Amino acid sequence: MYLFIKKLFHKLYYKVYEGKVTTFSGLEKLSGYKWILGSSIGRAYHKGYYEPNVTKLFLKYLKQDTVFIDIGAHVGYYSLLSAASAPLGHVYSFEPFYENYIYCNRIKELNTVSNWTIEQKAVGDRNGILYFNEGPTSTTGKVSYTEGNRVEAISIDNYLKEKSIKKIDLIKIDVEGFGGNVLRGAINTIKIYKPIIIMEFHSNSDEKEVFGELLSDDYNIYNLDKDAPIKLDEDNTLFVYAVPKENA
Repeated sequence: MYLFIKKLFHKLYYKVYEGKVTTFSGLEKLSGYKWILGSSIGRAYHKGYYEPNVTKLFLKYLKQDTVFIDIGAHVGYYSLLSAASAPLGHVYSFEPFYENYIYCNRIKELNTVSNWTIEQKAVGDRNGILYFNEGPTSTTGKVSYTEGNRVEAISIDNYLKEKSIKKIDLIKIDVEGFGGNVLRGAINTIKIYKPIIIMEFHSNSDEKEVFGELLSDDYNIYNLDKDAPIKLDEDNTLFVYAVPKENA
């Protein structure tokens, strides 16, 4: 009965408020910032209870001059949070799904954010063309090498070189199973800049294996939900973050 009432409320709420502009509440760092209501986005964002453990982690590590790369930016919640928290830094967001990309740009313009660059590009192990397949929701689309809608692709190593970016402090990767390829294309970036890396693993992918291979020697790896150190081969957690041992 509870679920039925909840779904009915959700349906009626967005029938009335779909596309309306609201302001954030419940999260001090985004107080006064604006958001656009949408049925595929949910109330958790602007009400301040979206992924509280991840949000808390961002707020812990974001500094005034943080440079953040958001890979799989979705509708830009973490990008906006980072841009607001790091006015002397910069945010680079990558989102291949056109509707999400447009949403990010509307949020950026609505809040007149200047330290936020949004790219409608997929991220992989090299520059070129990849293919994007829409999922049942705005959060579940997937990139592949074989089929779907063509989308321009870059690697993080190449992007930093092309844009002459000299500083990276934080990277978030959530790309529905394609993260191993993202990491392979960011090997030099990780080696040179030692950014903190937040990543969600997905089943039927090599994300965890590549993450461990590239980071285990130089990083401490933590279960994000428990905020406790883990060994990847002994833990089934899906959400992790890695901090360079020299910064631990």
